[in-house]
Amino acid sequence: MTYKYIFDCKKNGWVKNTKKSVKNNGFVILRNFLPVKFVKSLHVKTLELYRNNKISNKHRDIHQFKDGTLSSIHNIFDYLPFYKNVLKLENVRKVSASIFDNNYQLKLNS
Repeated sequence: MTYKYIFDCKKNGWVKNTKKSVKNNGFVILRNFLPVKFVKSLHVKTLELYRNNKISNKHRDIHQFKDGTLSSIHNIFDYLPFYKNVLKLENVRKVSASIFDNNYQLKLNS
């Protein structure tokens, strides 16, 4: 089955298709969008924050499953400056330039 909102960033035309999907569907699923090395590094740094008890607002920012394992960490930008590097990634810049006008200032919502 082919979905009209899933695109592989390693294939031609993904930026154009992304823009069209966001306009028509309000969302898109992008495969191979972030470099694996970046994701692994972010994962390691995030777990270090959690394990070393470096998150000051635990009630707001740490969510756990019922068994106590980590589910998610919110507002990570407050704790991990490395996260802002996502804005420098080539695919992020391509998509933002395609979808938003030139005067739009891309910001993180972590």
